[in-house]
Amino acid sequence: MAKQEAVSRSGSVIVLGCYPPRKCGIATFTKNTVDAIRAADPARAVSVIAMDDGAHANEGDPAIVHTIRQNDLDSYKAAAAFINAMKPDALIIQHEFGIFGGPAGEHILTLLALVKAPVITICHTVLERPDHNQFKVMRRLILRSARLMVMAERGADMLCDVFGATRDRISVIPHGAPERAFSDPSAVREALGIECERMITTFGLLSPNKGIESMIRAMPGVLARFPSTRYMILGVTHPHILASHGETYRQSLEDLAARLGVAGNVEFINRFVDDAELLDYLQASDIYITPYLNEAQITSGTLSYALAVGCYVISTPYWHASEVFEHCPGSLVDYNDSEAICDNVVRLLADEDGLNVLRREVYDWAQHTLWPVFGSRIGELITDAVQSGTRIAHISERQGPAFPAISLKAIERMTDNCGIFQHSRFDIPDRRYGYCVDDNARALIMTNDLIRRGKLNANVERLHAVYAGFVMHAFDDQTGLFRNFMGYDRSWSANTPSKDSQGRAFWALGHAAATSQYSGNAGWAATLLQDCIGHMKEMTSPRTKAFIILGCSEILQSPSGSDEYADLMKTYAEALVEQLVNCRDGDWHWLEDTLSYDNGRINQALLAAGRLSGCDRWTEAALSSLDWLCDIQLVDHGLFAPVGSDSFARVRQPPLPHDQQPVEAAAMLDACYEAFLTTRDPKWWRRSKTIFSWFYGLNSHELSLVDPVSGQCHDGLNRTGLNLNSGAESVLAFQMAVSTYQAFLVQIEGTPKREHEPGRQALQR
Repeated sequence: MAKQEAVSRSGSVIVLGCYPPRKCGIATFTKNTVDAIRAADPARAVSVIAMDDGAHANEGDPAIVHTIRQNDLDSYKAAAAFINAMKPDALIIQHEFGIFGGPAGEHILTLLALVKAPVITICHTVLERPDHNQFKVMRRLILRSARLMVMAERGADMLCDVFGATRDRISVIPHGAPERAFSDPSAVREALGIECERMITTFGLLSPNKGIESMIRAMPGVLARFPSTRYMILGVTHPHILASHGETYRQSLEDLAARLGVAGNVEFINRFVDDAELLDYLQASDIYITPYLNEAQITSGTLSYALAVGCYVISTPYWHASEVFEHCPGSLVDYNDSEAICDNVVRLLADEDGLNVLRREVYDWAQHTLWPVFGSRIGELITDAVQSGTRIAHISERQGPAFPAISLKAIERMTDNCGIFQHSRFDIPDRRYGYCVDDNARALIMTNDLIRRGKLNANVERLHAVYAGFVMHAFDDQTGLFRNFMGYDRSWSANTPSKDSQGRAFWALGHAAATSQYSGNAGWAATLLQDCIGHMKEMTSPRTKAFIILGCSEILQSPSGSDEYADLMKTYAEALVEQLVNCRDGDWHWLEDTLSYDNGRINQALLAAGRLSGCDRWTEAALSSLDWLCDIQLVDHGLFAPVGSDSFARVRQPPLPHDQQPVEAAAMLDACYEAFLTTRDPKWWRRSKTIFSWFYGLNSHELSLVDPVSGQCHDGLNRTGLNLNSGAESVLAFQMAVSTYQAFLVQIEGTPKREHEPGRQALQR
């Protein structure tokens, strides 16, 4: 990742987002942000690039210097060129997934890839459970942003825990709010001509997740005690709801009020309310209520406004409210709990003096959120971003979650009762290519690893039986070899199986035979090893030898181990070391004249054999060449660039970048883990973090290959981006990498951690 070009100090900033006359919360916030920056530093020129959704004209305001058509990718490129020509000190992006074009608003990434100014991203939504596209977009936003801003500590925590941002790049600045004098609600109501003794208010775009029904259902109880109370509901219906369902939701609320006999005390203000009028209504309110039904709301502008004028707030425990009320007076009630709302309202209204004391405490607490304070802090953030001199943030050393979770969903999708399919089209198994013993051997290793780590359950046992049955059936008694390819019609290919497929099958059998935690492995794996070991002594491919060494190193740690396996391991380890010594020349420290696939397995095998046997020669040769592999794949430069498949025929030349494949990352991660177990040198842990991060987006394309929720992994990175297929090799490589990374964390930190659940509950059956 290159350093940013020098940016001339123009004394200007550009703010990109929705902007009036568009009527939405982001547009209002952007306008207030611009005004606050100008007020804090009148010498600073602030311009706006407004998003154009096709439904709102962006004309008339001189602050708007350019527009972006939401769904036109070329418009984003043109905007980037415009920004570069303006040479601002910084670009401030108001980020909300829905205001930009493409899946999860990914069009904004095209602009970010082209702009030269430091970028400050204000995150209006931070998701604890992102889908694949949202995860990808947010990861790249983090990479491209010099600084990130959120409006609640919970948002900062999720940027770090879910998306891998570093805390020192994140500023928490509370949502700004206008300044109004503390006032008596009854006096304000009288001035506005609102005829009621007490008033409760909710404001915002109407949608079913606002929970307004809960307050309406509480009104009969409130009116029984305070009959001259009015509940004011301010705001138009959310445009998405209006487009799909019309005013059905609003009508349902009106019908509910009528059925409960409270229609005369519930008033709907069905129009867009500007800031000035909103503040009038808030100052006229005794109580403000946000009865939202979804906890996943990191910021509520209406809550911030209500607090700033001294409203006492009753709220459900969504994230923003829960965090605020740790420091500020307020009442939390459960979702849909009308009885609790009623009890709180009645208690508060019954003690007018006590309520006024609480309101004053709220008002005093909220003074740090006023727009002038917000503007000053944004000014500090701009200075900080400019001084950083980079548009690509340093993201967390652990690019994925702190303790990533195993998820078998994608593997299950690729598996039927015969085996795991080789290939997919996108994430759907492609039956045309059937199955192979290579992938089922990998899958057998994976399930045995889960069993070893105490994760045996009915689902893992079922998958294990499928893969074990496939490997067992693949063995041909007549030839003593494993057949590799099987069609979807369950017929074996007549083609001669590859040598590497023999080695992988042997490795899987050794792994199974050594997995003593599962009685289902007893006998069959060790017996099959004996049936095939004769042919395993005749292999010539370095990688086949490495796989066989790994199988031998496993079986030798079980009661079934024997001198025959020890001798075979020694023979092949010596052969690989001899190749490394003879082929090494100058800057080329490899055992072949070309680099190929699964390179790290050579080193992993020699290290495993060296650690088991105590042979320093094998260990030293493996460590030396693994250092070289890390160097040529840029691991120590902070960005893993695995040997691309275009490099496979290049003789003694640096590797080409494409196509990068997950199997390379998994092999290198396993090799580094073995190196750490052997040496305890922390450099192998540092390197492993960089390699593991490749899956999550710390790569040449800054694209995440994985969906941590399902365990899906794309087939690699090509010249244009992602290979969107997700075959067995890739999906298994990712899950095996997660398993190795978990094991590494236990080695480093000493005790197992709770697996981070990436989005929805990861499958931990």
